[in-house]
Amino acid sequence: MPRQARAVATRHAVLLAAAAVFEREGYAASGISDILAEGGVTRGALYFHFGSKEELAQAIIAEQQAWLDHLQPRAHSPLQVAVDTSYGFIQELADSVLMRASVRLTIEQGTFLPAGAPAYHAWADRAEEVFEQARSMGHLQPGWKPRELALMCTSCITGLQLSSTALSARSDMTRRLHVFWKAVLPGIATPEQVEAVRITPPRRRATRRPPVA
Repeated sequence: MPRQARAVATRHAVLLAAAAVFEREGYAASGISDILAEGGVTRGALYFHFGSKEELAQAIIAEQQAWLDHLQPRAHSPLQVAVDTSYGFIQELADSVLMRASVRLTIEQGTFLPAGAPAYHAWADRAEEVFEQARSMGHLQPGWKPRELALMCTSCITGLQLSSTALSARSDMTRRLHVFWKAVLPGIATPEQVEAVRITPPRRRATRRPPVA
């Protein structure tokens, strides 16, 4: 394997090992030695790519932004994009230890990073763009501000994810998300859009992005 390809593979192996440990133990209880044991990598290999446990955590938190950046929505309706993105997110949680660890670290990051929560802002900003498109197309009921909708929806889905994790190990997240959209959509969308937007999971998932390099 060429040297550059080996370096990429090693970095990804370190990230996966760190994600598994952070998801299982949380940031504070995780040590570099735990990550080395999990991934079967050397201390030198880890520190070649990451200078500290904090840098590892930051790289994993960035997974959410990378996933958002790679999204290629198939729907033409902005509100359908919002629904499909939310289902895509919970599917990614089921599939990717990197995403699960990223979510846990985002919640815990006040313990090891300054306040700011860039991942939350990234989700809210993306949702605001989608709701602004919906407003400009006349798909929202009068009086709704895209930013307010974005903050409300991202906060609710965050809470949904946390409660589902605590109560059912995320096994009921799809059902909870369906109930959320069933309750919320009629209050924000025009009657035509309520009829048009599918609030069940899409048949085919959004395009997966390649592994983190």
